[in-house]
Amino acid sequence: MAKVQTRTQQPEWKKVLHGAWTVVKWTLIAGLLGVGAFDLFRFLLCSEFFAIRKIEVQGCIQTREAEFVQLSDIALGGNLFRLPARRVAKRIELHSWVEAARVVRVLPDTVRIVVYERRPLAAINSQFDGQVYGIDSHRVLLPDLAQHSPGSATGAACFDLPILTGLPAEQIFPGNQLNDDRTRRAIETLLLLQTLDPDLLARLSEIHIDEQGQLMLYPLECAEVVYLGKENLQKRAWRLVKVWNYLDEHDIVTRYIDCRFDAQGVVTRPENMTLEKWNSLPLTDRNLFLADGGSIDSGGMTP
Repeated sequence: MAKVQTRTQQPEWKKVLHGAWTVVKWTLIAGLLGVGAFDLFRFLLCSEFFAIRKIEVQGCIQTREAEFVQLSDIALGGNLFRLPARRVAKRIELHSWVEAARVVRVLPDTVRIVVYERRPLAAINSQFDGQVYGIDSHRVLLPDLAQHSPGSATGAACFDLPILTGLPAEQIFPGNQLNDDRTRRAIETLLLLQTLDPDLLARLSEIHIDEQGQLMLYPLECAEVVYLGKENLQKRAWRLVKVWNYLDEHDIVTRYIDCRFDAQGVVTRPENMTLEKWNSLPLTDRNLFLADGGSIDSGGMTP
């Protein structure tokens, strides 16, 4: 039987030759792959097959697609793979109405710009130029684009929103982000109401915040004014929603809804509720209006 010679039993010169051949073999393979990759890379960057022929824009509601095509500064005919997508996206995000943007290469010849517009929560009247601006959840002031974008719903969208008043007048200009405590408190309250009861938010005509940070809401109906104050706003907003829905359901009109008495509960002054009707309400319903004390006279509920 023939003897099988293992590598450890081979002469030293054969081991060296085998190692050298292995190095040469993999070097050749790597070189061929490198040449192929270089040729492929050059083909991708230079081929007319990947020339940009089309620019698409998605996500425009208030804004116009043409604005972002111009702002992107993308040259038709340029190579798709040479496009600096992140840099283009950053340019798009300079637009006041854009919260975020993505630029996507779509083979073989299309650039797709995806725009995420800001959504105004309230409107603000500027004392300087008389313009109406929107303000979003990040406290960024949004210009009215209706005069620049025929057919845009921006103007209508802003006028359909409650007016936010009491903010620093010198800071009201488009594109500015308001970072003062009063604006922060007002926007946080709007977001809270939007989560708890969007219908209530839609029925407000004005939200006012004074120099002390006290919040007052002015509804279109049901109540003349709502006092929220400046503390425990989450608890107060939750109580307000419960009382508001009860008043609305029973067609009760009140002069005010005062949520500032955390221990006492929500206090109202109904215009069309008699003592007899009050006494006929179940105790659970009365507790929506008064808790831990309070009284009612023939005019309505008072602290």
